[in-house]
Amino acid sequence: MYEYAARLVRTIDADTWILDVDLGMHVWQHGVRIRAAGINAPELTTPEGQAAHTWTRDWFTQHCPDNQLTVRTTKDRSDAYGRLLGTITAPDGHCLNTDLLNAGHAEPWPRSPANELHNHGQAVIDTWINGLRAATPDTEPRP
Repeated sequence: MYEYAARLVRTIDADTWILDVDLGMHVWQHGVRIRAAGINAPELTTPEGQAAHTWTRDWFTQHCPDNQLTVRTTKDRSDAYGRLLGTITAPDGHCLNTDLLNAGHAEPWPRSPANELHNHGQAVIDTWINGLRAATPDTEPRP
């Protein structure tokens, strides 16, 4: 895990941001595209995505008024689109990733049965189990 001081340049959507990252010793990496680690927000082309994007911009205004923040990356891994995966923490201690989840503007990612159970209850698990049963052929026990 790596942690850097950074400055918000702009938001792409609720879970993707452009940051200038302070690497230390007066060395900066400008225009780094960061994707939120552990969550997925709706696409910007949907009304839900637009609402999440607006909420995220308001979050930055409230918690990072001077655009200064901390970004924590995990082993500097990039996602499939070349974005670093990161967690944003404001100077006041608020975590954007967690706050997006708590506000209902994102869901845990990657999806797992445990996350689905947390978000949607037993009905989703029952649907998965029934789907697995339908996909598994009945077999007779062997003697």
